[in-house]
Amino acid sequence: MNDEPNLDANQQASSSSTDADANQQADSSTAQTSQPDLTKGLQDVVKDVLKKSESQSDEDKQPDKEPLEEAEKKTEDQDDQKSDDQKEQEAKGPVPYERFSEVNKAKVEFEQQLEQSKPLVEAQRSIIDHCEQHNISPDEFAYWLNVAALAQVDPAKALETLQPKLQALQSYTGDVLPVDLQEAVNTGELSLAMAKRIATAESRMKFGEQRSALTQRQLAEQQQQQFVQTMNSALGNWMNSKRGSDPDFAPKKGEEPDGKQEMFIAKFAMEAKSANIKSVQDLISVAEKVYASVDASLKRFAPRSNGQRVIKSSQSNVQGRPAPKSLEEVVANRAAAHGITFTPRKVT
Repeated sequence: MNDEPNLDANQQASSSSTDADANQQADSSTAQTSQPDLTKGLQDVVKDVLKKSESQSDEDKQPDKEPLEEAEKKTEDQDDQKSDDQKEQEAKGPVPYERFSEVNKAKVEFEQQLEQSKPLVEAQRSIIDHCEQHNISPDEFAYWLNVAALAQVDPAKALETLQPKLQALQSYTGDVLPVDLQEAVNTGELSLAMAKRIATAESRMKFGEQRSALTQRQLAEQQQQQFVQTMNSALGNWMNSKRGSDPDFAPKKGEEPDGKQEMFIAKFAMEAKSANIKSVQDLISVAEKVYASVDASLKRFAPRSNGQRVIKSSQSNVQGRPAPKSLEEVVANRAAAHGITFTPRKVT
């Protein structure tokens, strides 16, 4: 059903979401307050160790030449540094107990409200499933709820409201005749018993047609759901297989930019809308096509070589040749590379 009946779950859900927002803000503020600055402490420790090692090495080298004023200055600097660190830690301080108690109380209240709302949500879900199964529209649901409410406070008004439905049900058994059959009975063309039989047959035929249409629609919906599940399973298996052969075809981690798999999913969703997918084979064909397109696009941005060409000679005896001693020997070697025999003149 499109319009879900309201069973006061909306008020519970809104209050729960409000408390959840307050709880989330409280948790985030608590996390920011209680997180100490460990980096500065480690830097101070490293600095102190370095200073001590340097001063120790200086004392070993020149034990009697360090002035007393310089040592006192270093001590004062260290004391000032320690006092600054202590002030910073005191400024941050631990989380106050009142704040901790407030956040913990809000968390407990939210969990209690969530547990209390579960039966209401389950009840509403069961009503929705029942209405969808029996083809009860939102207007019909509201109509029968109104009749039930009027029956408790104003029975006469409830009967008046119920008359159209009651007449429709009586026409199914022939107790209420349609206008044309009633006129035929009044004029004597048909007997009352024959008119009731005709009315009953017509009502049952209409009801059977409605029931058949409902059954066909429900069957089509079930087939559609089964088809979607089959396609999702086939696509998931294909993606797992492709991920095994292509390490880059993997979901991104955290705040990383979209990768190959995310690009494939976005492009596949667009291609699947226009593709006439009727079977698993059609799905795999579209997936392979989209994957090849994404792979080709990403290869355009792959790093290229540095432009240096590696020359490989097809001649196996190039390295074994002695260095040319004259211009004629250079020409002879070059000619031999092209299969031309050239004998240089001997120098006398």
